[in-house]
Amino acid sequence: MQSSHKGEDEFSSLTKTCENALAVTYRQTYYKSFRKNCTSCHDAGGESGRPFASSNFNEAWTSFSSLGRAKVEYNATNSGHKAPKTGPQHQALIDGAQAAWAAAEAIVEQCNSGQEIVTTKKTLPANVYTTNPANAAAWPQLAFDLNADLVDPALVGKLRIQFTVEARRQPPPAGTTTNLAYEFKNPRVTVTGAAPLPSYRIRGFKLMRNGSTVQDFTFFDNIDAVVNAGTPTLLQTGGNWAALWVSSADPVVNTDEFQIKFLRIEDGSGLPITGDDGTGGGGGGLPTRVSFNELAGGNPNLNVFTQRCFQCHGANAAGGLNMTIYANSQANAALIRSRMNNAMNPMPPSGLLGADDRQLVDIWISSGTPQN
Repeated sequence: MQSSHKGEDEFSSLTKTCENALAVTYRQTYYKSFRKNCTSCHDAGGESGRPFASSNFNEAWTSFSSLGRAKVEYNATNSGHKAPKTGPQHQALIDGAQAAWAAAEAIVEQCNSGQEIVTTKKTLPANVYTTNPANAAAWPQLAFDLNADLVDPALVGKLRIQFTVEARRQPPPAGTTTNLAYEFKNPRVTVTGAAPLPSYRIRGFKLMRNGSTVQDFTFFDNIDAVVNAGTPTLLQTGGNWAALWVSSADPVVNTDEFQIKFLRIEDGSGLPITGDDGTGGGGGGLPTRVSFNELAGGNPNLNVFTQRCFQCHGANAAGGLNMTIYANSQANAALIRSRMNNAMNPMPPSGLLGADDRQLVDIWISSGTPQN
């Protein structure tokens, strides 16, 4: 597309790849119109604090994606929002862009194929309608234990994560009885179990409603957060509230079931946790619990430390680390796992160990680094 306004330089580095297919589509569909119609409120420094029409495209895209496409589309066609700038005159633009958005979503879906982690289904807790979004009674938590509440049995036991998101059914508009939307905010993660706590990197998630992925709800897709705390950690600060709009043909009902589809969760070494690649613990016929004495013992099926580490990290204590001493290995558990999974700087230096060896160490850490 030809440069037509300030901000093109910020866009020049974007290409239609897995990571930015959605951003490119925003630039090619709505952005120019929003720059024309919405800058009084939605430019950088505007009164709304939501600069999706900023001249800096990166800032505009970040704002748009944090709000969610469905919500922005709804307001763009709503004459009650900011007429005459908004209203049904924009419906043709919205309709004409749907094929492009579907194609971009397909690119992202293909890129994430094989790395998604999907929870089991849950219905929303009862909520109390209120116009005050700070009222906790209106926002009960939709909670998932990612150590157990997963569709893929090969992933069960691999993730010491409690995930919650506050959710409610939006009240019907005045004079009506039909719910138009669900609202979600404040996704949080808590790492569970005994110290040392593992680190995880959450690389976006989608909502699924009644078994189908909600493709136009882009609010949480761009999350990129590292979590390693035993207390609830917000995955996204700032704008962390969005709505899932529904049609009159598919209305809000109390029996609707929701799932969370994590696009990618990485372990502390940056490897994706999946059901079949050897990261995480508890799959592939390996034990669900491993102790230090087994890693350092004589059983050839379990003694990874004995076979792979003690030649250098025994009495010689290469790098100042004697791994034959339990306290040393426990204190350096996260570092040991990180180096064992770092293909660019592996330990041992000869190259990455086999998946089973690396997984046994991860199971030990996930088990709480027990000695016996």
